[in-house]
Amino acid sequence: MITRLTVFLKHSTAAAGNNQKIKGTVLDQAGNPQARSLLLMKESGAVAGNLAPPIYQQMRLGRSDINGEWVFPNLYPGYYTVIAYDSTGQYDPAIKAGLIPETME
Repeated sequence: MITRLTVFLKHSTAAAGNNQKIKGTVLDQAGNPQARSLLLMKESGAVAGNLAPPIYQQMRLGRSDINGEWVFPNLYPGYYTVIAYDSTGQYDPAIKAGLIPETME
């Protein structure tokens, strides 16, 4: 069973500053929430029409709770990638790229 990473986001046009967040839920194939380790990476070098892959910078480590929910607060505007992985190695990682943070409330 491969873990699925579901991300619920709103696109933001907020001014520059670290007042943004990315949040989501880790679910298995049956839609059940899963507690998983998470890696947040900031994408850079990605330009529309450029075929070269983005450059990634590791930002933070985290973990989803028992309801599969997770949040990375205090982010700057930009594009991010989140990888959810099972630290036991039983399930394959799930990757969601091109995420744009929303303004924190």
